[in-house]
Amino acid sequence: MNEPILAHRDGAVQMLSFNNPAARNALTPEVYKALPAARDHADQVLVPSRR
Repeated sequence: MNEPILAHRDGAVQMLSFNNPAARNALTPEVYKALPAARDHADQVLVPSRR
């Protein structure tokens, strides 16, 4: 697995996506450890969302 979390920004919208299809994008220990760094790159969170 290259990057456990992918980040995409479109204007004021920051989208974070889990990147582990082999584990069905589950919240694995690797993804859990990468969340703080991915979140810190966003200036501010207005609306948390998931899909």
